[in-house]
Amino acid sequence: MINEENGIPPVKRAREFKLYTYDGRILSDLYRGNGRAFSGHKPGRTVFTLKNLAEHGVFCAYPSVYGGRLQKALRSLFPEFPHAAVFASEAAALRVLPQMPADPARGESGSAVLWRPGLPVPAEAQLLLVRVPAGGFSGAAAVCGRRPLPDGDILSPVEAGVLTRAVYDWIALAADGLPAAPDIETADFVRRGYYLEYKGTDYVARRLKALEAGVLLPPLAADPAILPLTATKGEWGKIKKALE
Repeated sequence: MINEENGIPPVKRAREFKLYTYDGRILSDLYRGNGRAFSGHKPGRTVFTLKNLAEHGVFCAYPSVYGGRLQKALRSLFPEFPHAAVFASEAAALRVLPQMPADPARGESGSAVLWRPGLPVPAEAQLLLVRVPAGGFSGAAAVCGRRPLPDGDILSPVEAGVLTRAVYDWIALAADGLPAAPDIETADFVRRGYYLEYKGTDYVARRLKALEAGVLLPPLAADPAILPLTATKGEWGKIKKALE
């Protein structure tokens, strides 16, 4: 059974960098919400934090101590960008930027940049669009800048708290040092760290072929594929074969 919206069977479970479907397949997820689950599904202590904060208000946006804590966490993550504003959606965050952000995963740079975990921030960047790596839990996005920014939105206490935990989990993960990105590069994909930019001419066919081999690529060719941080030798072999 194929889901017409994204071309994959319905997912029963998501763990680390794999998706388990109802029809018994195991897919290596190279999309991961376009980077929102860069660290994997259920990373760090985010699920534990979600359970602990559930009674603080899940569905409605109320002022809470967690809004300030999220701002503090972002300043810790980006000390050279001391100003942060959090927005309920990426579309709202984009309105603060003077132009669409450059994507380092595609070899781009500029004064406004999309933050990609694992890639350096270009020296000329003045503004960062940040998709907090908390999986599909939240559609919120942050803008971090070297200069003051407009006020952002108020999030629900649970959303702000979980995103705060996700930022600190990422800081801890980065401090321990990411494993070296595997040497996977083919004629149709250019690798930058953990990211693969598609350079071929028939992405629809390539994505279908990869899916049949158990590897999920992003729905759009413009979105870079994201390699897992960890995988077995056999899983790396499956991914490399699916991309060749």
